[in-house]
Amino acid sequence: MDAKGWLGADLIFDIDGDHLPTQNCQGVELMTLECLNDATEEVNKLVDFLIEDFGFSDSSIKIFFSGHRGYHVHIELPDVRGLTDEERREIIDYLLLRGFDIERLIRGNVILIDAKLRGIGGRLASLIHELDPDLLNSLSNRRRPSKYVIRKLDSLNSVISERLSTHVDEVVTMDVHRLIRMPNSLHGKTGLRVVRVSPSDLERGVLTS
Repeated sequence: MDAKGWLGADLIFDIDGDHLPTQNCQGVELMTLECLNDATEEVNKLVDFLIEDFGFSDSSIKIFFSGHRGYHVHIELPDVRGLTDEERREIIDYLLLRGFDIERLIRGNVILIDAKLRGIGGRLASLIHELDPDLLNSLSNRRRPSKYVIRKLDSLNSVISERLSTHVDEVVTMDVHRLIRMPNSLHGKTGLRVVRVSPSDLERGVLTS
């Protein structure tokens, strides 16, 4: 035992359908395909964050059907295994848009809200265009927005947080000692196998056995 040492922990994200605030998943006791589809959408959102905002390659991201209520997303790279629980908390805070304030993306004439941008700036532009196209147009002139525009943007903070945040189980990601079901093992409650799925499988809504 004295020869054993801590090697690190992969970066893991857990998305369970019955924890999602969607109409298909609220109050669900037995998992349904409709709720699982909502979990699939949440995984796609997470993967977009990991690639566009954190710079992980798509090949470094592994997605597994958990055998029950949703998915596990693994990043098994040496660079992440040494992350502390506090550093993992910062990742979670970003994914949850905890404390999000849209004004932080506006600094004088520099406006980091544009459909041409990758990451949160591009997603914000798409959402604002959906909610209020005129408001987005007012940001495109590259001048300091008026106080009226700033107030309108501030009023969207809660909607933006709800629509763009990713609903992951934060405890699973932050706990470096957390045990995760092994791929190809059987889930004890359902008897279903923990199986890896590809992004194309998720797009088609297909789980391979």
